Amino acid sequence: MKLNFDTPNDWRPDGLVIKCIDAHTEGEPLRVILAGYPQPAGNTILARRRDLETNY
Repeated sequence: MKLNFDTPNDWRPDGLVIKCIDAHTEGEPLRVILAGYPQPAGNTILARRRDLETNY
């Protein structure tokens, strides 16, 4: 039996698609969101972080 690991080119999940980069930096995981996620509210990084923690 031959297994097919190719995914169809037209396949898309039903729902939100988030584009990101995952990395491993000195033992710590890191994820950078590139697209598909709401812009956090706030004028500083700390305010944006708090907005994400509170609302998402």
